[in-house]
Amino acid sequence: MEEITLNASRENELAVFDERVNALIESKYILADKRIASLLKGIVSGSYLMSVVEESLKTFSYATEFARNRLLVSDGDGVKARMTLPVDKVRLFTFVFCLLAEIDAGKRDFTKFLTEYFGEETANDSFRRFCGEIIVPFKKAGESLLKDTDSDAQEKEEERKGAMYFGAETVYISAAVTDAVSSACGRIKTKLDKDFQGGGEQRAECMELVDAFLNAVMSRNPKLIRIVWTGLKYTLRSVRGFEREIAAVRNVLVDGNLI
Repeated sequence: MEEITLNASRENELAVFDERVNALIESKYILADKRIASLLKGIVSGSYLMSVVEESLKTFSYATEFARNRLLVSDGDGVKARMTLPVDKVRLFTFVFCLLAEIDAGKRDFTKFLTEYFGEETANDSFRRFCGEIIVPFKKAGESLLKDTDSDAQEKEEERKGAMYFGAETVYISAAVTDAVSSACGRIKTKLDKDFQGGGEQRAECMELVDAFLNAVMSRNPKLIRIVWTGLKYTLRSVRGFEREIAAVRNVLVDGNLI
């Protein structure tokens, strides 16, 4: 039930965001102030996009980002200012949100801003260029952030299923079996230390698998035991010289009804 509510909330926030950002993009210069205010209210009233902005602002400086994205480019015999955007979608979204909030609060004169960075023959042309270069990427970033929450929920569900696959089942294993496995693993590690003829990487892999197998047995999860045992068995066979040890461990597992 919780997941359904979460998805519905995100869908509603996406619908509000799309409606208001599209209204700004399709607007005329004369209505831009109202459309910007409406868009900002829609973002603030939602839960997810605003939380992204708030979290981003903990490590994000709007003033620094503005200076970084303010470029001076040659234009014939003169120099023209140009505004670019951060590449990362979270930083891009936060940057444009702060820019719009600055315009909405009257801290940045929108007409002068358009003339300086998006100057065209008419105010409407400048505004259209601003929307194309700033608001359209902002829209794409916001949509992507909202849609990613669905994949986050899916990833959490996959994590839960993965944890259940390995952790749902345990069985009784006698102390005699665990002691026998521990002793056999100890002998394998001693041999790896003293008599191993392979390379260092192979030895490290074998050591890691021995530890994993011993811990799998201690977890008393038969599925995990079988999986790790298969990996250990074939890895030791590939380096040769451990046939006796493999047989000994296998006998313990068979006697304990673990394979």
